[in-house]
Amino acid sequence: MLMKKSFILLAAAALTLVACNKTVTVEENQGDAISFRPLMTGVTKTADIDATGLHTTGFWVTAIHSVGPTTYIDNQGFTWDGTSTYTSTPKYYWPASGTLEFFAYAPTADSNSQLTRTDHLIFTVTPSATITNQIDFIYANTDGKSKSGAYTPVGGSASTYGAAGVPLNFRHTGAKIVVKVKNSADNNLKFEISGWKLVNVDGSATFTYNNTASTGDETTDTQDATQLLYADWSNNTDAQNVAYTSADFTTNTVDKQLTTAKYLSSASPVGDGSAEDNELNMILIPQKTSAAAAYSGSTANDAVTTGSYIALKMVIKNSSDNVVIADASTTVSGHTKWAMWPVAFDWAPGKKYTYTIDLAGGGYWEINDKADDTVFDPILENAEIKFVDVTVDNWSANDAGTLTAPPAA
Repeated sequence: MLMKKSFILLAAAALTLVACNKTVTVEENQGDAISFRPLMTGVTKTADIDATGLHTTGFWVTAIHSVGPTTYIDNQGFTWDGTSTYTSTPKYYWPASGTLEFFAYAPTADSNSQLTRTDHLIFTVTPSATITNQIDFIYANTDGKSKSGAYTPVGGSASTYGAAGVPLNFRHTGAKIVVKVKNSADNNLKFEISGWKLVNVDGSATFTYNNTASTGDETTDTQDATQLLYADWSNNTDAQNVAYTSADFTTNTVDKQLTTAKYLSSASPVGDGSAEDNELNMILIPQKTSAAAAYSGSTANDAVTTGSYIALKMVIKNSSDNVVIADASTTVSGHTKWAMWPVAFDWAPGKKYTYTIDLAGGGYWEINDKADDTVFDPILENAEIKFVDVTVDNWSANDAGTLTAPPAA
């Protein structure tokens, strides 16, 4: 049985870089018109923008001229031409002298409540509360380009930016979060999970591209381990009190002795959860948080109002499908059933974080059901069948009588 003050460990986050691999490009004469060839591909999730996704969304470009006028292109949309490049309507042409510095982003900030543009360097980002609607805000910057600049397209012959187009390497500004689950013990339990959430995180912030960064690689020309800077984010005004919830998806079942962690998945059927294709994920603001440490009040039904955590909505059953713990829609002792795991988040731009939860140790209730108690309540406390005061009756005396020899015949 879990003791009241036992500490449930959440497996350390596994960091993986969201890959942005080069696409094959073919040289095409664009004359003097400015065109682009994005280098981003290899991202496959619904919310992510990859090379194929850019065919639909396009991207928006501002160009700063080294000679003047300073703003040569101002937030102009560029769309895929159906073959290999992105061009604009109206077309923009290379200046006769000087160089251009390009800044590009996607998706559009127009009529998008999640993305507000102040200028080509400053954006306010407010991820949607609806997980499936969250955007993948990507950004690109390349400096010192001119019509006659030498460029060798991947898979093509040496040319110039005027003839081949300008390569753009987009980087993800946000952080991607996914969850894996397992049950490493032979505990005769299985967990049916139908919801997850991240609680007490930033829900709005300002992205300001640092075009004069002295450390890191703020120019996005190259594809390497360097991403955008954590310091690009500021003005986190909501005091980390936002919750992002993905609930009522296809039930993910975690059986006993599932030692290989599986992704929380939206697939139907779920399968073994080993593939990332259908993983449930969130794209949120890069940030650092402190883990939840205690219930916030001193009465029953107190919630956790400070400190971050991951929570799962679940039914817990034994191997015979008898319910041990009711699901989150069932009110028990005045609170709904979400299990939580306190964790301090540390998310950087362009990184994908995988959190693995081992359900064998249980978790904590998200809401307290005891008065004057700030210590988290383990979900399996008092759930295990056990016996106490085990006694054995004393033998009860019973006189069976006195045996004597029978009379002689």
